[in-house]
Amino acid sequence: MTDTIRTLDQILALLADNTNGDISPQDLRDQTVTLNSFIVAAGTFDTRAELVTWAASNTPVNGQAYRAGILSFIGVTSSTVISDILGMEPSSDWTPEHFGDTTTSNCTAIVDSASAAAAAAGVPLWFEPRAYRGSFKAQTGGVWFGVVGKTKLQLHAAAGSAENACYYNVDAADGILTNFFASGIIFEGPNETGFLTYGFQDIQFEDCMFINAQTYGFGAQSRPGSSRTESQDGLTMTRCGFENNGTSPTTFDGCDVKYATNMVFTDCWSTGNSDSGFNLRGEATINGLRSWGNGTDNVLLQATDLEAGHTSKFTISGLESGATTVSGAPSFRVQASTLNDTHIVMDGQVTGGGKGIEISGAGKVYGSIKALVYGSVGVGVDVTGDYIGAMNWDLTLASNAGGGFTNSGKNSVIHMVCNGNTGDDYAEAGSASNNYLLPTSYAPTVGARVGSETAGGAMSVRGNAEVAMFPSAVTGFDITAASTTVTKQTRGTAGSIGWVFGTKGNGTFQIATQNGTRTIFSANVVGSAVVNYAELMASTTGSAVRYRALGTDTNIDLMLEPKGSTGRVWIGAHSAIGAETVTGYITVKDSGGTERKLAVVS
Repeated sequence: MTDTIRTLDQILALLADNTNGDISPQDLRDQTVTLNSFIVAAGTFDTRAELVTWAASNTPVNGQAYRAGILSFIGVTSSTVISDILGMEPSSDWTPEHFGDTTTSNCTAIVDSASAAAAAAGVPLWFEPRAYRGSFKAQTGGVWFGVVGKTKLQLHAAAGSAENACYYNVDAADGILTNFFASGIIFEGPNETGFLTYGFQDIQFEDCMFINAQTYGFGAQSRPGSSRTESQDGLTMTRCGFENNGTSPTTFDGCDVKYATNMVFTDCWSTGNSDSGFNLRGEATINGLRSWGNGTDNVLLQATDLEAGHTSKFTISGLESGATTVSGAPSFRVQASTLNDTHIVMDGQVTGGGKGIEISGAGKVYGSIKALVYGSVGVGVDVTGDYIGAMNWDLTLASNAGGGFTNSGKNSVIHMVCNGNTGDDYAEAGSASNNYLLPTSYAPTVGARVGSETAGGAMSVRGNAEVAMFPSAVTGFDITAASTTVTKQTRGTAGSIGWVFGTKGNGTFQIATQNGTRTIFSANVVGSAVVNYAELMASTTGSAVRYRALGTDTNIDLMLEPKGSTGRVWIGAHSAIGAETVTGYITVKDSGGTERKLAVVS
């Protein structure tokens, strides 16, 4: 008879107490082969191939653990087929190696089978610390783990120019990539993209690298207004790097997301990419971002420019953006669009770029930028567009070879501290207007200003040692310091603008010289209920200068009051009397208020 591998319950039933001699020699042989199967399953298979061969002619025990080298399997129902091992599936730690030989020049089919099976089973897929060569498809619900710095998904040697190291929905047939997680994996070219998807929902990358791709290191290419408009929402990148991408003759970014909402980047970096290090559209929160040595912008934030209704919003802290490799390229750039507003709140430092910070394009930009901008080859900050939004700047501008801040925009309030910039620390050009350089700024060289302050409520430095305040749309004043004179004057669009100096209570108004120690004019009041006052009026040619009394009283005296008993009022030159005769008189009052008559002679 044929020896049969039996279950434990079956063996126990066969091996009864044997009081009647029921145990047969065949029962003992069945027990022996069953025990041998358990021994084999416990780890005597040296390779996965040996286990495959054994399973083809034996029935794995349901729930029994099987080992093949370092791999672990478990027996399941005979109808279950995992790759080419009948009746088995990987244990809790699933790897591509459970599904076949992954050391070949192209192991795409094996890795994709493993990835799909693991995602369907709801278990992670673990990659060994080596290179897997192929063109691999990500999986909705997939969880991939590698060894940081060692596990690599690399495009296989025979790949065509249109293949990607890892991809999803490139043919518009898969829908969006959903609930995908990858940790500790290097996605490497050299052809096409390291990781490419059209559309996603809640995907995460942790401790991953995207390197040496011919195009993008990471690309999410769905875009409102384009031919591919899949939703892109929920991208998390944590401690991820993007290096040396865009190796084809056409430049490409390290990380390029055409439009997405709910993006979060934490402690990520980019360098050596032929175009921008990061090129993002949409809504992103960035906590720690380093980018340097890229071909154009280290960081490029863009408004959505093909379809209206998609405001870009960026919140950035801990930005470190360094030099670029192309002359004149800005280290950090915001590119506006007339179709959609851009909102930005940024805190960081920018050093050594062709320009430090650039805002360009056309459209509305709102927000605030706080930054150290140091050592740029060109200007530290360059606003090139006609912006009608609102921006608040808090800047330290130092050692920028092209100047501190060049502004062609509108509606900015600027606080800056400048030192060592070549040329003007601040200058306006083009259609600039309504820009306010706060007096607390330190900007020793302020160039020409072309704008006119017409908005209310702000004070600005307009030029060298010139301060202006426009509290309304039509009136204001400025204070200008020349070499020996300080001028204060009202300004604005109104035809005539007065100037009122006021004091609190009955405070005295004084004008002094000698550093304020010598009073040369004092104005005071008699009592608190003042209704009458004096007015000095200049005159035209041939007319007298007037000093007159004004107020609510019908008749108001004008008093000239010398000090002391011998103080006198000086009027004019004295002439000796000749043949003149008294022809009348002028009524005046003496110091006691008594009316007197002064004779008039002819």
